[in-house]
Amino acid sequence: MRILIYGDESMGSLLYELFCGEGHSVERYNESVAISSFDVLFICVPWDFFERALREVSHKARRDALLVDTLQEKDLTIPMLEGTGFDYFSIYPLMTIESKITDVVVVRKSGKREEKIILDAFAKSGSKVVEMNLHEYQKWLVEDQVLEGVDQMRNSIRSIDRFILKLLERRIEIAQKIARRKSKMNEAIEVREVEEEKMREILSETSLNPLLTKEIFELIMKLTKEEEYKALGISRTVAILGPKGSFSEEMGLKLVGSRVPLRYCFTTDEIIKLVESGEVDYGIAPIENSTNGTVFPVLDALLNHDVEVFGESNLEINQCLVARRRLKLNDIKRVLSHPQAVAQCMGFLNNYLSNAEIRYTSSTSDAVNLLDDYSAAIMSENGARLHKLYVLRKGIQDLKKENITRFYIIRKRTGKTCGRITSLFFSVEDRPGSLKDALEVFQRKGFNLRKLESRPAKTVLGDYVFFVEVEAPLSEEDLKELREVTAFYKVIGVFDTIESLNVYE
Repeated sequence: MRILIYGDESMGSLLYELFCGEGHSVERYNESVAISSFDVLFICVPWDFFERALREVSHKARRDALLVDTLQEKDLTIPMLEGTGFDYFSIYPLMTIESKITDVVVVRKSGKREEKIILDAFAKSGSKVVEMNLHEYQKWLVEDQVLEGVDQMRNSIRSIDRFILKLLERRIEIAQKIARRKSKMNEAIEVREVEEEKMREILSETSLNPLLTKEIFELIMKLTKEEEYKALGISRTVAILGPKGSFSEEMGLKLVGSRVPLRYCFTTDEIIKLVESGEVDYGIAPIENSTNGTVFPVLDALLNHDVEVFGESNLEINQCLVARRRLKLNDIKRVLSHPQAVAQCMGFLNNYLSNAEIRYTSSTSDAVNLLDDYSAAIMSENGARLHKLYVLRKGIQDLKKENITRFYIIRKRTGKTCGRITSLFFSVEDRPGSLKDALEVFQRKGFNLRKLESRPAKTVLGDYVFFVEVEAPLSEEDLKELREVTAFYKVIGVFDTIESLNVYE
C-alpha cells in the first residue's frame, strides 16, 4: 500500500514513522511527488490550509484513492470531503506532549480495505481505537476529552465554538417552529414571564459571572426572536400595555390584526423606552379617556424621551363586571380593577355595590389573579373570555356610548411631519402675561387648541411645562414665532388618525 503524507506537521511525522515501521511505502508530499501514484493520502495540514490542500489532492489523485482526514474540525472537513466524490476516512488521532498517538477516534468510514490496514497499524502501536458518529464526536469534544498541549487546547476551543454555533442554529430552528404554531394560535412571540423564568433557571445553574451570563443569554434570545419574526414575514414589532386581555391589547389587535408582533409591557414608560432604544418599532400608549381625562404618565414620558407621535386612534371602552362563578350583586364583597377602570364605573359601583370594598390593581387583567369566590373584577368582555370568567353585568361604565380612550402611536424620531394635528410641549418665563403671549401665537393664526395641559417642570416649585394639541400642522414660520415667546418648546409629533399598522415586510 503506497501512502502519501500531505503536510509536514508533527502529526504527519508520527504517521510517516508508524507506517514506515509497518513496511508500507510512505512518502512526504513535495512538488515533485506524483499524487496520482498513491493508494492512500493522509491530509495533515492546519485547518487554515485544509481547503487548499484538499482541492489539490482531489484534483490530482486517482479516483480510487482513499483520502484520510486527521483534523479535529470534523463538522467542517466532512462536508468538504463529501463534495469531492472520493472515498474518505475521517479520523482524529490524539497526540500527547511526548508525541505519541494514544487514541484514534473514527468518525466516518468508507468501507475500503485500506481502512482496516490503517486501524490495525494504530492498534499494533498501542493506540486505542474508538468509533463514534459526528454528533457523539462533537459532544465528546466538548465534554469528555483530556487535553494536552496548547495547540490541542486551542483547537478544542475552536471546535466548541463551532458546536455552540450549531446549537444556536438548532435553537433558532426549534423557535421558528414554535413561532409558526403561535401564529396559527394568534399568540404573541414574546412572553416576558416565560423569558424571565428561563433566565432565572439559567443563572441558577452556573457559577459564572451572573451579569455577563445574563447579557449573553439576552443577546441569544434577541437573535432568536429576530429569526422567529423573519420566519413569519414580520419586520416590525409593537409595544403595548399588558397583560393579555387589556384594552391596550384590544387597541393593538384593532390596528395590527394579530397578537404575534405584540410585546406586552408593565408600564407606559416602558413602552416609550423600548421605542426610543429601538427594541421595538412602534408603541401604542393611551393618552386620554373621555371620563378620566389625560393619562399623565404618558405625557411625562413623552416629554423626557426622544420619540415622536405619528398617529392616533380611538377605542370605545365597554367595562364588564366579571367573577370566577355566578354571583348575585349583594354577595360580592370586593371589587378589583385598575384605578381608571374603577373611576369609569363609579356610578354603577355607588348604586349597586356600595358596600363592596374597592381594591386597585396594576391593570384590569391583573385583577384576575386576586379573584376569590366572593370578589369581582372590572374588565373588558374580551378579557373575561380570555380568562374564562363569568360576565355578571355588561356596559357598567358611566358613559354608555361615549366612553372613549384615545391612543398615541409612537416611533423613534424621524423628523417626518405629516398630518393635521401637532402635539408639543413648551414653557414660558415666570412673568405676567407670558402664557398669554404664547397662546396668542395660535390665536392670531386661527389655530384651535383641542387640548391644553400643564405639568410640573420638576425643577422648582411653581415651574410648569405646558402641553398642547394644535389643530394644524405647524410650519417653520409658526415655530419661529413660538420660539420668540417661550423659554423652550418640543414638538413630539404631527399626525392624523390611523386605522391600521403594517408590521409585515
